[in-house]
Amino acid sequence: MKIKSVTVLFTSVGRRVELLRAFRAAADAAGVRVRILACDVDPLAPALREADRAFLAPRCLTPEYGPFLAEICREEGVDGVFPLIDTELEALAAARGVIESAGARVGLPEMEILRRTLDKKETLGLFREAGLRVPSTWFPGGVDVEALPYPVIVKPRRGSASQGVFRVETAEDCRFFLGYVKEAMVQECLPGPEITTDVFVGPSGRLLGLCSRERIEVRWGEAAKAVTVDVPEISAACETLAKMFGPSGPFTVQCLLKEGRPHFTEINARMGGGLPLAFAGGMNGHVRLLRELAGLENPDFDLHEVRTGVHMSRFDDAVFLTEADEGVRFT
Repeated sequence: MKIKSVTVLFTSVGRRVELLRAFRAAADAAGVRVRILACDVDPLAPALREADRAFLAPRCLTPEYGPFLAEICREEGVDGVFPLIDTELEALAAARGVIESAGARVGLPEMEILRRTLDKKETLGLFREAGLRVPSTWFPGGVDVEALPYPVIVKPRRGSASQGVFRVETAEDCRFFLGYVKEAMVQECLPGPEITTDVFVGPSGRLLGLCSRERIEVRWGEAAKAVTVDVPEISAACETLAKMFGPSGPFTVQCLLKEGRPHFTEINARMGGGLPLAFAGGMNGHVRLLRELAGLENPDFDLHEVRTGVHMSRFDDAVFLTEADEGVRFT
């Protein structure tokens, strides 16, 4: 029987070398041939060197971005497009029509859901609609800074990678940061630990994988050290959210524990930076995703396939390039 081929395009790949390697390694288990394409605005983005073909992209907030991706999909026979940074999500979703008319599926929820994940106030509403617990939260105009239960967290309603997030100890500091942080919100400071759950949903809307990991150390907003964990209440919550999202793509859910109970804080509608740990722990969402893109049947996801207690400890690596290398352009 002829082995089916799948072509996937990862956008804004940056440093996500581990992720591209994991998808390449998943091809055998999926029973497909995989061709990996990647693009980024930076010609020195390390993950470009892991792709079968790499493209230098226009910036995602320019009008050229959607047509640029659609042209790649049309010329290269792309089956699925998967974004890797928050900045591009809305632009990619807006270009869904032109990209999907070129034959590729976009791994994102519909625009209404996506916009709610990009606004933390709206995200809290999503969690409440799913019947989930959230931290106590206050917004400017409805907050008495003298009466807050310090310490509290001041952070922007829109943002990522923990940028603009401050732990605040006094009312005086709270007033300052409410003026300093753009579109600020205030949340109770939960003791943790912080747990991120990687959720894989396919274009069909079917749940393909789920794995939770406890953050141990964070650098630049991304997990540097973490361990796989099993918290049934979190897993059940993420399955509920996956049903609400419908046909979409991979996403992550963040929560903090308080007295052993999860309080949900954020959703990122993309593959998380710590996703290679989920793969190492046995979550085969990427295998099932490749099979679904190839039109092959998949077994149901089973939480028992994921091992707890698998630790990740990251280190830096490098690639070395010259202008003589194929495909490298520095200007």
